[in-house]
Amino acid sequence: MDLHEQFADDLTLYALDALDAGERLAIEKHLENCPACRAEVERLRDDFALLALSASGPMPPPRCRERLIDAIQNELRPASTRPRTRSGWLNALGWAAAAAAMIVVIWLARQNRRLEGQVARSTAAQRQLLGARELATLLT
Repeated sequence: MDLHEQFADDLTLYALDALDAGERLAIEKHLENCPACRAEVERLRDDFALLALSASGPMPPPRCRERLIDAIQNELRPASTRPRTRSGWLNALGWAAAAAAMIVVIWLARQNRRLEGQVARSTAAQRQLLGARELATLLT
């Protein structure tokens, strides 16, 4: 018996992934060394893909489309999706919090400028003190 004849019947089952693990491994080992069988498996897979694409399902009843459109039109629509507005006092509270935050930011910015000025004056005084110490060291 020719080796190709041994696997000829199983190539179709292999292309359909319908073999058990042992038979599949035997065919895969054969396919590694046999370009003719590999080409046959590719042809079979192409044929199966075309067959799957050419198959058509059952036709729906003639009034199916009209019933579907009617059902969609009669479906309850949700209420408008307007965002809910907060009550007046909650809205005013939000604005008051924003204003308070702005006041704190302004106050902190002024404090920062004042402290930066103090650091600059302190640094200048420290430089003068170091210069005076050096002069005192030279004189003594």
